[in-house]
Amino acid sequence: MMFSELLRKKREDAGLTRAELAISAGIALEVINDLEAGVVKQTSFDTCYKISRALASRTRQPFILQDLWCAARGHSSAGR
Repeated sequence: MMFSELLRKKREDAGLTRAELAISAGIALEVINDLEAGVVKQTSFDTCYKISRALASRTRQPFILQDLWCAARGHSSAGR
């Protein structure tokens, strides 16, 4: 699964809007929009970490950080 698709799925599973995720993660809304739209193809570990913490605070999904980081690097183990 591509990073953009996985991020959207995880965000929706957590019941967050893009704006809510941006605020919770401390990341600009434009960055979240670009990540979900696939405009930004790769992101930093720091960004994945911030997003995963925001998502984990709203859901019981395990391995959010691992899934996001694998997808950001193009590895197939993301999105269990």
